Amino acid sequence: MTDASLSLLIATLKSWRPLWLATLPPLGVALLISCPSVASGLFVLVGVGWYGCWRLWLDQQYFSVMREGTLEGEAFGAELAEMWQRPRLRSLSLAERRQGALCWLKRTLVLVGVLWVVAAAALWWVP
Repeated sequence: MTDASLSLLIATLKSWRPLWLATLPPLGVALLISCPSVASGLFVLVGVGWYGCWRLWLDQQYFSVMREGTLEGEAFGAELAEMWQRPRLRSLSLAERRQGALCWLKRTLVLVGVLWVVAAAALWWVP
């Protein structure tokens, strides 16, 4: 992976910021809605959305460290495997790490979209 493509990936992963901001209006709906079960569902969806944003932020930081060159290849994988207690992290290639980060981005995008649909439906149907 070239430095330019790594920079592009980092810029793409920085989209966690507007995604996080997009979770705030549905959170407001959850706070104002009168039905506790719907509000609870919205709170859960917002929490899962925030987890997705945190993962994107974390991946952005990891790829930034890779670009700086302070840790490379196997040393980087070994550090992650030790920190997270997941041996599989030791053997992932850069392409696999990139694919995983982009998969998290897609999941988080879909989740925020679902969150907005549920929040709009809650405003429409719940008194």
